[in-house]
Amino acid sequence: MGGRVLYGQPVTQMPHIRAATANAFARLVAMKLYAYRALDYLQASCAADRRYLLFNAVQKAKVSTEGVKVIGLLSECIGARGVEAETYFESALRDAQLIPGLEGSTHINFGLTAQFLDTYFADRGSEASSPASLVLGEVAAEENPYWMHTRDRNAKTVGFAHFLKAYVRLGAIANVRLFVEQVEAFRQFITRSETGLSPPVDAGFLIAIGKCLSTCAYAQLIAENCVAADVAPALICLIFHGLIEDLAAEALKLSATFVPVSDHRRLLKQVVRVPRTSAIDLESVSEFIASRYKV
Repeated sequence: MGGRVLYGQPVTQMPHIRAATANAFARLVAMKLYAYRALDYLQASCAADRRYLLFNAVQKAKVSTEGVKVIGLLSECIGARGVEAETYFESALRDAQLIPGLEGSTHINFGLTAQFLDTYFADRGSEASSPASLVLGEVAAEENPYWMHTRDRNAKTVGFAHFLKAYVRLGAIANVRLFVEQVEAFRQFITRSETGLSPPVDAGFLIAIGKCLSTCAYAQLIAENCVAADVAPALICLIFHGLIEDLAAEALKLSATFVPVSDHRRLLKQVVRVPRTSAIDLESVSEFIASRYKV
């Protein structure tokens, strides 16, 4: 793509192409950060720490659907050349759409995620410690004996650390602060609107709730790994740019399940935020991509 010239300008220098590739790269990095961190929770699981039950459900539903978004962003940049000259991308366009359903329906996993709503947003987080990192070599990659006899899958008995703890060391980044405001607003919606999830409950509503909560849990593990891996602030800003957009979009979809004039919609309206990504941050990520991958 780096050698293509349109209207007398290299394609890779066009602002909308640079923005799309930078956002695709940020989402791809976020997928890896989450997946590696979710593996840490799985490795550390025991009878007293079953947080992996939530994070595995989010892994299956959220990471796979994020991959579809990445391919979609790249397809806007590559255009017809991806079909005419690059057979890999043609197959990627087709196969990426199938991955979310490979391990089971994403709807099932979003529904499972919603079951953790009360415990995830508990007023006081549990004393569960943060697991060591496999990727950073803080713990050996050995087989966990707990996997062989685990039986308890009750979401109501799983304890989580405080839902904002992961963002404390990233508070200097504007988009992280905005996302924290969104999470707080979503929690207010849950606690103040008396949104019951007890049966019988509409499946569509349950999935919509699960999509919002999955974005919160997804961001938490990304934030933890951003700190551990010392990710560049510009890239963190762009990663949370996408997370802000995602949570705002899911909150709007959830609000559509309620009547037009209601406290539910009023509270969900507070979740909507606009990212504050600077041109400098976007350009920094774009330059890194250009230097690293020679695009």
